Amino acid sequence: MTSDTLQYSSKSRIVYFRDSTLVKGKDGKSAIYMRGEYNTLAKTSQLERGLFETPTYRMLGDQNFLDDKKKFYRTKGRVAMTSKEDNMTIYGDDAFYDKKNGISKVYGNAYLAKVDDDGDTLFLSADTLKSIESVDPKKKRLLAYHHVKIFKTNMQGSADSLVYVNTDSTLYFYRDPVLWTEGNQMTADSMRILLKNKKINRIYMINNSFVISQDSMQNFNQIKGRRMTSYFDGRNIHHVIVQGNGESLYYALEEKDVLKTDSLVLKLLITMGMNKMICSNMRINFKQGKVNNVSFYVKPDAKLIPVHELREADERLKGFVWRLKDRPRKGDVVKKNRPPTKT
Repeated sequence: MTSDTLQYSSKSRIVYFRDSTLVKGKDGKSAIYMRGEYNTLAKTSQLERGLFETPTYRMLGDQNFLDDKKKFYRTKGRVAMTSKEDNMTIYGDDAFYDKKNGISKVYGNAYLAKVDDDGDTLFLSADTLKSIESVDPKKKRLLAYHHVKIFKTNMQGSADSLVYVNTDSTLYFYRDPVLWTEGNQMTADSMRILLKNKKINRIYMINNSFVISQDSMQNFNQIKGRRMTSYFDGRNIHHVIVQGNGESLYYALEEKDVLKTDSLVLKLLITMGMNKMICSNMRINFKQGKVNNVSFYVKPDAKLIPVHELREADERLKGFVWRLKDRPRKGDVVKKNRPPTKT
């Protein structure tokens, strides 16, 4: 232990730290704090602006209450809890760490930042973030509830609650989930994202699945079905498999030359009509995030409706809701730093 000023009461057995103090343990643990006190009998500490670190974990906060006997630690004000193994930091106003039970909880302006191997960062915010540790990998998980929002450069989303399970690298979304990837909006009763090499590999949409995208003419292309699976190639959707009660609307566009000279060709993109399809199962192939072609299976029924015959009722599948205003931005997820908590 190293400190500029230190006092000890032989009567109360309490050590008082009056200035910046550094504590190092033989097991690789260390702590740095501005001031505070340590009860040598109860093995409890109350410390200001402390940083506590182990080889795998780091905890920072304005006010810290530590109980070494119960292995229970609480911190308040500008909290930052980092898991070095997962390359993840959780921020908030209030937090506790129950070491015996392997439970951490952060709340109050809570959000996390998880850095991928390629340098991209997933940000996730919720009313409460809870981490469960375990020697059994199947029991290790992260819980987020309520008002969940996520932001990544190629994906944004919201839901009431979320569970991330380490063993299968899957994010589970519950209660009114909605995801946006590039120009596509996806909704369903429940959803889960399978990650591979820390990138989106598949998105499973279960019951009342709906995918909407808007083309360059502001038309809404739509896919609907009981269950859908979206397959990704890099950052974009590669194809979508629809299983059960499949319906699809997408617009046929065509380029026409409106002005042509020796040095210039001016083209105009126009809507030729709308393809309407009903089929039990279907596959929709995408190119650069946009619908490219569709394959139908089991009693397909398709027709092209010319533009002049389109009615407003024809242009929306039942259950259509365009929720662009709900799409989270980074500032909606990453909370601004708060001023120090007053003692």
